[in-house]
Amino acid sequence: GSRDILVLLDTSESMNAQNPAPNRLERARLKIESLMDLCPADRFGLIAFAGDAAMECPLTLDHNYLRTVLRSIDTDTMTEEGTDIAAALKEADSTLEEDIAKSGEETRYSRAILLITDGEQVSGDAIKAAREMGRYAGIFVMGIGDPEGAEVTYPEWMKRYAPTQGSREAHLSKLDEKTLMQVATDSGGVYVRSRADNADIERIVQELEAMRAHA
Repeated sequence: GSRDILVLLDTSESMNAQNPAPNRLERARLKIESLMDLCPADRFGLIAFAGDAAMECPLTLDHNYLRTVLRSIDTDTMTEEGTDIAAALKEADSTLEEDIAKSGEETRYSRAILLITDGEQVSGDAIKAAREMGRYAGIFVMGIGDPEGAEVTYPEWMKRYAPTQGSREAHLSKLDEKTLMQVATDSGGVYVRSRADNADIERIVQELEAMRAHA
């Protein structure tokens, strides 16, 4: 049978950082497309989040439709600034709850959540939300970015609202791996750091297959 893979994509301002190149959001897009290529029979859905979260594409077998949606998403998709992973997980939670009610499928092995984020300035209680999600699905977390940090320059209009240190219009954006690892492990999932090759996605697919073997 097919699996349900719900992708939670960070579209916060720091996803414009150019490490890895061309930028984090573009890298995330390519990773999601690679995953779809390796899981052609699975249903995919997409939730975008920054300071809040919204369902951009409900679970569907129509991968071409999802690709179209994916290409239209940018860091202006969500109006609320921030990185509220807990909000994204709550959105995922209610989506899966509805889906389970409709299909009567209780098995958590046929469902997975893929959270792609640079984990910067994580607000909300992401870890608590992850523990709760664990009853429906394991959360696979892909960290994109550099634990050492990369400079993010704010667009002109944001400088009026964003506190900048002195005259510097950039701030250091760091990958917060500690929190992300905990989000993954507390839900029974796995954390991987994004790589230039496809080893990260292959690892996730292996884990998905291992989960399926449990079922």
